[in-house]
Parts: sequence; structure tokens; C-alpha cells
Amino acid sequence: MEPSGMASKGSFRERVWEPLKEIQRTAVARLILLLTLYVLSAFSLLAAFTPSLLTNYFAATQSNGVTTECTGDARKDFPTICKHATNAVLAWKSGTAIATNFILGVFLFPSLGRWSDLWGRKPFIVLGFMGGILQPLSVILYLRFGVPLWWYFIAGIFLQSVNPFLTSFAYVADVISPSGRTVAFATLGIVFCVGFTIGPILTISGAITTADTAAWASLGCAVASVLGSVLILPESLSAETKTAAWVAVEDGDDGKKRGCVSWLKTSFRMFWGSLRILFRTTFFTKLTIGILALYLNFEEVFEMQVQYFQEVAGFTEQDTASLFAVSGMAGWFTITVVLWLLLTVFRMSEKQVLLFGMIVFALQQLLYAFVRSKAVILVVAAAGTTANLVQPAISSLKSNNVAPEEQGALQGAILAAQSVAKGFGPLLFYLFFVLFRSNDCYLPGAPFLVGFVLLVGAIGVIFTLDVPKSSWGAGKASIEGEKHDAEAPLLVSYPLTRCDSDNSVYF
Repeated sequence: MEPSGMASKGSFRERVWEPLKEIQRTAVARLILLLTLYVLSAFSLLAAFTPSLLTNYFAATQSNGVTTECTGDARKDFPTICKHATNAVLAWKSGTAIATNFILGVFLFPSLGRWSDLWGRKPFIVLGFMGGILQPLSVILYLRFGVPLWWYFIAGIFLQSVNPFLTSFAYVADVISPSGRTVAFATLGIVFCVGFTIGPILTISGAITTADTAAWASLGCAVASVLGSVLILPESLSAETKTAAWVAVEDGDDGKKRGCVSWLKTSFRMFWGSLRILFRTTFFTKLTIGILALYLNFEEVFEMQVQYFQEVAGFTEQDTASLFAVSGMAGWFTITVVLWLLLTVFRMSEKQVLLFGMIVFALQQLLYAFVRSKAVILVVAAAGTTANLVQPAISSLKSNNVAPEEQGALQGAILAAQSVAKGFGPLLFYLFFVLFRSNDCYLPGAPFLVGFVLLVGAIGVIFTLDVPKSSWGAGKASIEGEKHDAEAPLLVSYPLTRCDSDNSVYF
């Protein structure tokens, strides 16, 4: 069987158009619509308002209720109360990231992935969409009833812990053939970019002018995504695949052990077995290093950049909306046009796409540390969206090297590795941010310099990556992560077990 993926030969029709047609005729098209609503509710519609809302809230809290405006005032003698408020916001974000990712997510995400292998993808996708309700609700309660805004961060813990993108990647792997997964995974990235662009554009256009309006619109999208996932999204796993997953987990007893002790034992084995996927070979280990470096920096940019630009460049809510709109549109362009060029014109492999994305993202980190012009910041932000190419490249490389009944575990393990980075990253960069903002040593861009160094190191590791060329067979690894022989081949192209007559799954 001929290896599949980005490295394979083929025309634009074979490599891009056919996967898109496959997406259109399967339930993945419905999932994309629902994920767009989720991104609007969880990230996009409130994105331009929450940075200022949070900074001003903590400034008022620390000044005994006195209202202080901390945006639109870029200078070295940034008001002390606003510096303290910025520190408070980033401290809460770091604490939330640790609770969500480094503690809870590391253990929960692999189990969620494995549980979705056992009981199906749909219940966990619905649960993830339900998480999108809580943060807009917390903003509404603050604005209308004065409920403390730190509940926004508590809601974020649940939101991130049941992230529906985890199960959605596994859903795509269930339904889409291996040769089309790179484009399909990239399409999920487009969903985030499109959804993340809509909210800021509505803010810039004047359609949404207040945090209250944005919060109610977010809540409406969240409710719509939950109802849609219940009513129109079919299950992607067949009964046979779920049975195979139960057999693998329970060592042949077909999942009949349901006692408390057995459940805890099984959950731990699922957690450990899923994580071992990431390190079962040198190939997987190097990709995991790439994941860790990427998401250390990605979370830093996502969580810190607006507060950082408020201080060094005087960003207002409109500037924040412009930043997110440009980033979203550029990300969309990157995952469509740029990815198409890399795949069909330059004939890049997964490894080359991975390196391209990481190198440009590293340059963005370096420039962020020194740029102060709002216009230049927008250009640099747009260029840095090449980081969106890294996730589909890594997911494609890894998903094509495990069996169908391991897809959920794999995506859970990948998300667990992301969680380690996303949990540790904000704390690491927050410490550098605070350390280099004193009067004697004012270098607020220090976290981005550290991120640049980390990415350069990871790029060096990925350069040494040796992508397997053989197809699935001799080197099959179990869900528990058995060691491979040094020369054992890994799966590059594996035909998913599909039931084309099962219209409830594929149409």
C-alpha cells in the first residue's frame, strides 16, 4: 500500500479537492458548523472586551472600587495600579492554566480520549459544547448583578477541561480516510480561525459595541452548539470499533468489570497507556518535543499578548479587535492558500510543513519582544499564524501511525502533552514578565525572547526527525504502548474500517 499523507505524490484534486469532498459528504461538515458556533461562544465574541474588562476590574478591586481605565495609555510610566492589575490578570490566567492543563488536563484528556473510544465521540462533544456556556454567563452575572469577575476564570477551567476539539480530531480520524486527514485536521484549524475572526469584525464594524451585548451573543451561540450537537450530529464509531477498544482496555473481558476499584484501575491504565503512545518510538518522542515547544509559546501568545500590548503599545478594545481579526483572517489564509501552496506547488512533506510553521512562529516571538508600532504588530501577528500549520502536520504524522481503535487515545495523549505545555507556559512566562518590569530593568518583552530560544531548540530536534516510510503491519504497537524493535515499521497508510451503508455515521 502506498504511503499517504502530505508527503505522497498526487495532483491538487487528489491531495486537496478529494479530501474536501469527503468532508462535505460526511458528518464532519455538520461538526464544522457546530465547532464554529462553539468558537464564537467560547473565544470570539467576547475576545475584544475581556482583556480590558479584566484589567479594569482588578484595578478597581485594588483601589477600593475606584474606576481606573488601563487601556490606551502606552508609556514607560504605565500607571502603577494598572501594572498591578495586569499582574493580577496574568496571575489568574496562569493559575487557571495550571489547574486546567498541567494538573487536571494531563490526567483528564487522555481519559476523555480513551472514554470516547469506549462509549463514542458524541457524548463528549456535547459535553464540550456545554462548557462554552459558562464564561459568557459569568460575564453577564458580573455586569448585571456584580458577581465577582474571577468566576470567569473558574468557568474557564471547565471550558478547557472538556475541550470538544479533542474528541473532534478523533471524530475526523474515524470518518476521514488517512490520505485526507491532513486536510481535514487543517480544516478544524480553519474553523477556529473563521470563528475567531467573526467576533472582532462585528466589534470593529460597530455591530457589537459593549461587553454585555457580546456576552449575550456568546451565550446564544453556546446554547445553539449544544442543541445542534444533540439533534444533528451522528455518532462516528461503529459498535465493532468500540468493542475492540473495550477488549484492548480490559484484556479480553469485553469491558464487563464495572466495580469502583476496577474502574479506577482501568482509568489509570487508560491514562498511562495513552501517554505512552507519545514516547513509544524516537519518532513519536521528537514530535512530542515539537508539541511541547509549540504550545508553551502558543499559550504565552494567546494569554499574554493583549495585556502586554495594552502596556507597551496602548492597545484599546478596537486595537484588540483588530489584532484578533487580522490574526483570524491570516490564519484562515495560512491554512487554506498557504497550505495548498506548500502541498501542491512546493510538494512539502509533513516534516517540512512542520518546520516551516515553527520557524516563522519563532521569528514572530523575536519581533514581539521589540516592536511597539500598532501597524507592525498586526503584520507580525499575521505572519505568526503559520503556527497553525504545525498542529495538522503533527496530528497527521501521528494519527497515520496508530490503529483505528487508538485514535481517541492518541488525540487525548496529544492534548495531554499540549496541556503540560499550556499549563507550565503561562507560569514560566508570567515570572519573566514580572521580573523584567521593574524600574531598574524594564524589558516586558523578555517572555517572548525566552519563547524564541525554546522554539529554536525544538526546531533543531525536528530537523533530525526520520519519518517512517513503511505501511502498517510488522511493527504494530498495542494501546498499552509496547516497545518497537528499532527497525519495526510504523503505520503510514491504514484503511479505516468503514461501513459505507451506515448513513447515520457518514452522511
